[in-house]
Amino acid sequence: MSVEGSQGRRQRQVAYAVAPKRYSEQRLKVAPGTVELSPENEARYERERAHLQAVMATFTEPPPGQFSQAESLRMRVPVPGRRSSSFGLRRVFNGQSRNPHSGMDIAAATGTPVAAPLPGRVIDTGDYFFNGNTVWLDHGGGLLSMCCHLSTIDRSEEHTSERRSTSEHGSPH
Repeated sequence: MSVEGSQGRRQRQVAYAVAPKRYSEQRLKVAPGTVELSPENEARYERERAHLQAVMATFTEPPPGQFSQAESLRMRVPVPGRRSSSFGLRRVFNGQSRNPHSGMDIAAATGTPVAAPLPGRVIDTGDYFFNGNTVWLDHGGGLLSMCCHLSTIDRSEEHTSERRSTSEHGSPH
């Protein structure tokens, strides 16, 4: 990989290795309607999927200096609690394999305030079939974060959050 420094500094080569990773597997028994979707829920999921693809395509320029230091990219844990699942976890629902988990779940008491992991702007909120109450944040430069499975949402779109401000309330997960 080639990395170019800021302000005209010369390029340098950085070597790194990509190695296989074996993720943990989680087998869950859940309500059949969340694995085998009804025609109505399938239609809802497809509408939401199209909408969320547009949300995930959001790209805004980062504020000047926002990502100038590695520390500025260090995301904060949005809520205290036990990590109940992590990225890459292989999920099997009622014996049927599904996509690997693409986030991090943190178990917190209902109503616990959830903080923005980095400064950002709320670009979407909604109650989605699989994610429940969800808030999407745009941090600039193509970096987005989302908080899901919330008991309530207290902020609307276009709200700008500081790093430590609260924007939602968590629910057990």
